[in-house]
Amino acid sequence: MEALQEFVDNFTYLGVFAVLLLGSLGVPIPEEMPIIAAAVLSHEGIVRWWLALPVCLLGVLSGDMVLYWVGRHWGEQVLNWKFVVADAGAAVLGVPLGFGLAYFFTDQIRAIVADVHRAERWLGLAVLLALAAMLAVGVWRRNRRVGKERLDEEPAEGHSPPP
Repeated sequence: MEALQEFVDNFTYLGVFAVLLLGSLGVPIPEEMPIIAAAVLSHEGIVRWWLALPVCLLGVLSGDMVLYWVGRHWGEQVLNWKFVVADAGAAVLGVPLGFGLAYFFTDQIRAIVADVHRAERWLGLAVLLALAAMLAVGVWRRNRRVGKERLDEEPAEGHSPPP
C-alpha cells in the first residue's frame, strides 16, 4: 500500500504537468480535465493542493512558452506543416476518445442532457432577471436625469431668467 501511495505522490504531479503540456501543444485534451482531476485529488487528500495548483499553472504556461519559442525560432516555416500534423493528431486522438466516452457512458447521456437542459433554463431565467434589472436601473437613471434637467431649466422664485 505504501508503494501505491508513493507512486501517486511522485507521478501524479508529473502526470498532470505532462497532460497540460501536451494539451497546450495541440494534443486534443481539454486543459480543464487535468486541472479538475488535480483539484479533486487535492480535495480528497491524495495530492497537496499547494503543489498541484502551481503544477497546473506551470503545465499550461510551459506549453504556451514552447509554442511561442517554436514560432519565434522557425516562424512561418512551421505553419507550412504544423496544420497537417495538428489536424491528424487531433483526429487520431480526439475521435476515438470522444467515441469511447460516448460508447461507455451512453446510459448516463439522458441524465446529463436533462441536467444540461435544467441548467439552461436556470441560466435563461438569470439572464432575463439581469436584463430586467438593467432596464429598471436605466429607466430610473433616465427619469432622474430628466427631472434634474427640468429643475435646472425652471427659474428660481424671485429671480428672472438671464437675458
